[in-house]
Amino acid sequence: MYVADSITMNQRDKLLALSAWLLCASLSIYAQASHAQSPPVSSTYQLHSHAEILQTAAQSLRNRAPDAIIEAQPIDPRVQLRRCSAPLQTDVPLGVALTARINVRVRCLAPAAWSLIVPVSVSTETEVWVSARPLRADEPLREIDLRRETRRFPGTDRCCVRDSAEVIGKVLRRPIAAGTVLKRADIEIADSIKRGEIVTIVASEAGFEVRASGVALGDAKPGEPVRIRHSSSLRIVQARADTPGVVRVP
Repeated sequence: MYVADSITMNQRDKLLALSAWLLCASLSIYAQASHAQSPPVSSTYQLHSHAEILQTAAQSLRNRAPDAIIEAQPIDPRVQLRRCSAPLQTDVPLGVALTARINVRVRCLAPAAWSLIVPVSVSTETEVWVSARPLRADEPLREIDLRRETRRFPGTDRCCVRDSAEVIGKVLRRPIAAGTVLKRADIEIADSIKRGEIVTIVASEAGFEVRASGVALGDAKPGEPVRIRHSSSLRIVQARADTPGVVRVP
């Protein structure tokens, strides 16, 4: 009797152990099957096309510079954004000049708000004026100093000189090498009065005009104030630069 009870107990323990093992195995298989059927989080909704985001960013600048070459830089493939149900919005500061590189913010408002900065390059290919030879700063520009060429350059053509009349007689702010595209930012009006030169002082009142000579004590562009030493009295008078070599006293 004692032996029979011992055998029965051993069999019961084995059956219980086997049942527990089968239950665990079943739960494991069920969990694996459930996990395999569950879609990844990113596939629970549609992703917005990178191509459409880039096109929107580029188009926002094409509206401001239709003749420029606009190229949006590729988006990192790892960036995943939920598809926007509303039209994409762009933020481009209106007061900012279109330089060679502009950061455009593309925004989605619904169903999930997101925004992305897209770098966009801007360039132009057109005919411009370039320097025909190396040019010094403060050197008055002449027609023979320029030549016309078709160039592709960063930014828009608004930066560059399109008509030689814009620069003839004016001077450069800095020296430039031969073949350099002339930009408006590099050009300034030449001084009409030079320090130390003898100038004509013109004073007019009630239809009368009096002229005298004097020595300029500083440089001045047209319309700027300049001090002049009268040649006879040696008095210092405050005048305003007019045309080259001529100042006017109010």
